[in-house]
Amino acid sequence: MTVNTNVSFLELIPEAQPKPKVPKVWYAGREKIATYKFQRLPTLIDLEQMTSESKLWSIWQENDTLIVTVGVVRQNRNHLICVNDHFIRLTFNDSWLSFQSGKSSYTVIGKSDYAIAETAAFLWSLDIIEECSYICGCKSFDFSVVSLDQLSLFFQPHPTRINISLSNISPRQSVFLTQFQHPISLHFFANFSSLNCFSALNRFSDGGKAFVESLLQRDSPFGDLCLEASDTEMFHRLLQVKAINTLEVKCPDHMRDSLPIFSAAAKRLKFYCSEVQMKTTMDWSTVKLPKELDLSFACHEEAHSHIVCAFLRRMAELKDVVKLELHLLNAGLVRGELTTALIQAVDANQSLVEIILHNDFFCRSQWKEMLETMKRHKSFRRFIVPSCPKRLDPDYSMLKRLLKRNRHIDFLRDNGPRNDDEVNWLYGDGFFIQMCQRDLQHEPVSLLPSLVGEILTQSASNDFRRSALVMATHGGALCALVQYAS
Repeated sequence: MTVNTNVSFLELIPEAQPKPKVPKVWYAGREKIATYKFQRLPTLIDLEQMTSESKLWSIWQENDTLIVTVGVVRQNRNHLICVNDHFIRLTFNDSWLSFQSGKSSYTVIGKSDYAIAETAAFLWSLDIIEECSYICGCKSFDFSVVSLDQLSLFFQPHPTRINISLSNISPRQSVFLTQFQHPISLHFFANFSSLNCFSALNRFSDGGKAFVESLLQRDSPFGDLCLEASDTEMFHRLLQVKAINTLEVKCPDHMRDSLPIFSAAAKRLKFYCSEVQMKTTMDWSTVKLPKELDLSFACHEEAHSHIVCAFLRRMAELKDVVKLELHLLNAGLVRGELTTALIQAVDANQSLVEIILHNDFFCRSQWKEMLETMKRHKSFRRFIVPSCPKRLDPDYSMLKRLLKRNRHIDFLRDNGPRNDDEVNWLYGDGFFIQMCQRDLQHEPVSLLPSLVGEILTQSASNDFRRSALVMATHGGALCALVQYAS
């Protein structure tokens, strides 16, 4: 397929002309597209003009690389399966690198890894990266050939999330990835060209040593890290890194001992404990839990549920969890025991500010006990459950007592009982207080009296009850206002 283009900087290459043989690109798997070349170096405006005419282009470079304006989904032997069912037929010994630069996705194909890096860096230099982006390469592509100057072009100015699937990351590149000034979220995934699940640290040429040691030395927050676990010394060293905000771990089935993961030093741990890991003996007595937990357990047998109960009892012993998100898949036959263990864990952890439960059986037989436990938490701010059991609390009286006791709590905001006027009023007042406090925190202390005064004078005549809440919440500012007025 040949595009009738008005792009002046592109020149059509006759099919028989390119030497060496050029990979073939098919549009939606049906029609082969033509190959072009740049008559001059394009600018960002040129590329935008080009992609506005057609999203899919095949452009041959003088350094014997091919630019295809589409991202790769996976590799199937000598074919690259791309977005929107486009595909590329590779030639012998082709390597490739696929990435997002600006708002466009590109795949660079060639036989020289240095030439691929050169072409990729040229594209990176034309546009800044989006907040969320990706970079991936085939297993044969040696990423270590990418210089730090070239790599810095890809990471300009400071993206918030990068998905990475690369091989042979050098120690210098490893250190580069850990030294961003602003927090970043790095997600390491298995190579598209492989069906096996490799540890992310195995994709570093030194087994991840430089990456982990650099993170251990970092004082400022690094951001988030998502990777596959491995039973190696370097992975266990990674679990000791305190600079990580959220550590999300993917555990391969062949790794049976997942217990050390629960003692990660990261601020927050996100982990799915599969049925394979649940079959092993889990002694929780030595586990030190992170402050924030987002955990899923595969509870396909009654024994699995007992393991979760043991985890909750350990959480009750430690008494220092701040946030808990819990999801049990097929919760087994001991739901009452699980709920009791959860209530005890919540009661013991008085620093809890947030609980998110994905199983509605937690909200059934012991709903009253759950809410009574919540009432004893002065710092509690968020409690999200799948549903509110109207059979146990038909007039929402238990829920209303909780909302009156804790005006800061965010409870079932998205799917809570909305057919009760008093519940709606309590929600509204709670949201009002949260917003007022959030806004006032950003103002200088000297301005609080005048701000509180403005709130009272503008709203007292219309909604005295909410004005009373302001007076109760900001009593200090109110006293200063009276003193200022006198």
